[in-house]
Amino acid sequence: MASTIEVLIPHFNGPERRDAFERMGGFDESIFAYLEDADLAIRMRLEGMVIGFAPDAIVWHEHSATLGSGSAAKNELMGYSRRYLLWKHGRGLSPGRRLQAHLTDTVVYLGKAAIDRNLGAVRGHVRAWREHRGQPRPVADPGFESLPFLELGPFEALARRLDRRR
Repeated sequence: MASTIEVLIPHFNGPERRDAFERMGGFDESIFAYLEDADLAIRMRLEGMVIGFAPDAIVWHEHSATLGSGSAAKNELMGYSRRYLLWKHGRGLSPGRRLQAHLTDTVVYLGKAAIDRNLGAVRGHVRAWREHRGQPRPVADPGFESLPFLELGPFEALARRLDRRR
C-alpha cells in the first residue's frame, strides 16, 4: 500500500486509481508525449487528491527509449509540453514564478541546443505558443500557488537534465 507522503508534482511511472483517472478526464489530449503525467498530477492535487509514494514498488522505465535522449523529436515534444503547461497553468503562478519559469526554459533550451545540437525544444515551444496565442487561457485555480514546488534555479535545472544522461 502506498504511503501518504506528500510528494512534489511528479513525473511518475505509476498507476492511479481508475475512478480518479476518469474523474479527472484522463490525460490532456493536447499533450502527445512528455509531461502528460505531470499535468494529470497537478489536476489531481488541485482537486484535493493525495498522490502517494510507494518506496517498495518496482518500475522499469528505459529513459528516452522511444525517441532517443537529446533527439530533435524528443526535444520538440518536451518544449511543446513545457510551454503548453505554462499556458494552461501559468495564471496560477505569481508573476515572479512565471518569469522564473521562462528564464529556466531559456537556459535549458540554450543548453539543449548546444549539447544536443538541435533546436527541437525551441521549435516545440514556439509551436505551442502559436497554437494557443489568442485563445482564452484557463481560469487560474486559487490553490495552484499553494502546491509544493521544487525550487530550482535555471542552471540547477539544466544540471539535473545533464545528470540524467550519465
